[in-house]
Amino acid sequence: MIYKKMRLCNIPTFTFYLLKSPLMCIHFLKSKITKEHNRYFEVLNILNTLRIECSNYDTVNEKGKHSLKCLYDYDNKSIYVKLRFLRKVNEEEYEKFRNSVDIHCDYGMSNLTTKKGYFHFVVYMKLEPLYETSIDKYSMAIGTYHKGLLTWNYAEYPHILVLGETGQGKSVFIRYLLKEIFNVGYDVWCIDGKKIDYSKVKSMFKQYCANDSNKSNIILTLEMFKDEMQLRYDSMVQRGIYNYFEDESLEPVFLLIDEYLTIIETADKKEQTVIKKLVSEIIWLGRAAGYFLIVTMQRADAKYIDGAIRDNFACRVVVGKASKESYSMIFDRKLNGFEKGRAWVQINNDLQIISIPFYNDF
Repeated sequence: MIYKKMRLCNIPTFTFYLLKSPLMCIHFLKSKITKEHNRYFEVLNILNTLRIECSNYDTVNEKGKHSLKCLYDYDNKSIYVKLRFLRKVNEEEYEKFRNSVDIHCDYGMSNLTTKKGYFHFVVYMKLEPLYETSIDKYSMAIGTYHKGLLTWNYAEYPHILVLGETGQGKSVFIRYLLKEIFNVGYDVWCIDGKKIDYSKVKSMFKQYCANDSNKSNIILTLEMFKDEMQLRYDSMVQRGIYNYFEDESLEPVFLLIDEYLTIIETADKKEQTVIKKLVSEIIWLGRAAGYFLIVTMQRADAKYIDGAIRDNFACRVVVGKASKESYSMIFDRKLNGFEKGRAWVQINNDLQIISIPFYNDF
């Protein structure tokens, strides 16, 4: 990667292009009128935003030396930025700079990392979701990231925890996953926390249970799922098989628990204890047998999802915008949210930004 120095001068976008090249300015105006922004001008727009923000944080001494050094490089998917203040600043000022760029860019921004005295971050180009599905008995696509389809290898990194506040696209994300699973005919069980999201398609689930004031049906569904999982596991051990994918005839089975916190908060203490115990047992034993959880909730709450349980969800997703506390609890780091239809995804320790395709049905 060859980084180029960013020239710092706070002038409007049009003037910047005009000074660079009159022909570039004509192309810029044409792209604005026709709304046909090609990749080249997307890069220029982002670079100009970065340049102006750098200028806002830059000072020049009597000898004409700048206090901020900013370098960049880019490819078809991302712009890579590294910067260093030539005066004393703390990490909060770097984070403030990154956030100010984030506000002005309709693009995904990575977190700051430090390397060789520079702070690095990546600006991901505007992600257009791929309306494609990809699933087998080991993995499935969960969205589009800067390299194409991002797949979740659930056989290696089992169970997925999905957080999204109302209207941020959580249901769209789950619909995308279910569409893939239903297309190949794998079994899906469903515990519908709001009683309305999946009631119209309950015939598509192997077992469907709606949330109610009496949690006996939910507990029964969890027990049945666990018992079926245990039977498969015992059968595998008898045959000397210790992972479901070693037997071609064994397919993955999924349990969707929608709005987990709603279910827990409307249960009494005894029911809460039983539900949390059953969920924990499925989490710990499910991987080898090929039984996987898809759990959704609107907010993070350490009271019901503690660190030990959370860490056993090897894939974690936060859709759209969420509270700072939610990001800290789910990812153990500070992150910025997105508009509806985009999400942060962490698989094992790999954090990515994805765009989610919108499907009206399954």
